[in-house]
Amino acid sequence: NPEAATVTDVYVSSGFQNYNFIGNGSTTAFTLGAAPLTENNTQVYIDGVYQEKGTYSVSGTTLTFSTAPPNLSGIEVMVVQVLPVGSTTASQVSFTQAGSTYGSNVQLKLQESVSVKDFGAVGDGVTDDTVAVTAFLTSVISTGETGIIPDGTYMVDQITLASANLRIRGNGVLKANGSNRKNMIKFTGVSGVLDIDGITIDANNKVARGLDIENLGSSSSALGYIYFGPSFSLVNAKNNAPDTFAAFGIIIEGGFEKVTFAGEIDGVDSTSTSLADSFGFGVLWDAVDSNDWVRSTVITSTARVRNVKNSNVTTEDADGINISAPTAQNATLAVNPGALFEECEGRAIKSQVLNNVIV
Repeated sequence: NPEAATVTDVYVSSGFQNYNFIGNGSTTAFTLGAAPLTENNTQVYIDGVYQEKGTYSVSGTTLTFSTAPPNLSGIEVMVVQVLPVGSTTASQVSFTQAGSTYGSNVQLKLQESVSVKDFGAVGDGVTDDTVAVTAFLTSVISTGETGIIPDGTYMVDQITLASANLRIRGNGVLKANGSNRKNMIKFTGVSGVLDIDGITIDANNKVARGLDIENLGSSSSALGYIYFGPSFSLVNAKNNAPDTFAAFGIIIEGGFEKVTFAGEIDGVDSTSTSLADSFGFGVLWDAVDSNDWVRSTVITSTARVRNVKNSNVTTEDADGINISAPTAQNATLAVNPGALFEECEGRAIKSQVLNNVIV
């Protein structure tokens, strides 16, 4: 008598997935990337010749031939991708952006950006999220996708990564944990575009340099671009140790075509007894390579730099921004109307570049 299947036994096809192997004359078992569930969900060919289902079996993701395919034979396994009736995959759901006539699917739309939560970050202000944040940044740098740091406080220790390109958005906070140290987050080899907005970096009064960005040893054809948007902020950078590290909210060193700062820096302090300088935003040049200087620095009308001081040696610099370049080079600093500098104990603006446009 025929048996009635339950709903959980009923499946529909959603397409084929191909797997290819080369026989060696002795291997009979081959591992597939997905479980076919039954031989009926497969089509197998050896050197283009269809194989009867009685000549092989499947168990989980393993397909086993009763006789090993000949040496150097081409094996093609086509697996029907099956889904329970009533379910579907993201790639099967169509998506059209409002105002557009271009059709896509949900899977492609979701792949346009990646969240730090996708890598296991907790963001509760207690859990050490260093490993997850590092994996997230590494992935975003590699794929070129927009990285999202959603609402939450993500505790991180020191992170140093090479980054040609990076784009970050969100409204979360990356907050320093661990011991007093020089760097919180450092990017080296930034020869492309680094674009950050929305997030807050909180050095938590533990770190002398909240964000350190370098493109040293650069060539004139590999100059980077840096942009900090109006919703970006960096707070609480502090040099606590009696060492030779000046305190910087953000420090940028090396060869860049253009650096734009439209965000906020609030709170930079140094207690060092040696090099006690404090700078909210620093753009420095490196004398080792002739290309290692910033061609254009722009401080926009939305920029805010506040509370830069020296708690120990009050005679040292405590400047809102410090911009420098070789005197023989045609570097430019532009500070737009509306840019705000408050409670900078030294100078609001320290410029050592050839061309200055400060309104």
